[in-house]
Amino acid sequence: MKTINKTSILALAIGILFISSCKKDETPTPTDEATTTITITSPEMHHTYMFGDTVVIHGMITSASELHGYEIELKNVSQDTVVLFKEEHAHSTEEHFDAMWVNDVTGHSDMLLTIRAIIDHEGTSESKTASFHCHPKM
Repeated sequence: MKTINKTSILALAIGILFISSCKKDETPTPTDEATTTITITSPEMHHTYMFGDTVVIHGMITSASELHGYEIELKNVSQDTVVLFKEEHAHSTEEHFDAMWVNDVTGHSDMLLTIRAIIDHEGTSESKTASFHCHPKM
């Protein structure tokens, strides 16, 4: 009887170990966010603009699935103010973005450009930034 009991317990333990060791491979499926690329071709990172210079903002967003739109935000980090904001509603897998802003800062200013791709109607997004510096009028 003790042998049958020990054999049953051993078989049960081996069965539990076998079942618990078999797990489904949980490799994450790439999301649309992971397959969205934002390329900023202008302005160049760390570029310096003089007073009155036009800052040209240009680039492209590509996505494996249809985008919902994008936002362009240019912030004067030194003054904590947004100097340019543009929002575009679009439905395609490739969007070119363009904007211009004339440097009219009153003091030396670090600037931060943020391009935000809106991937779906639920608000999923992907962002990329570029920073540069603006000089005031001399």
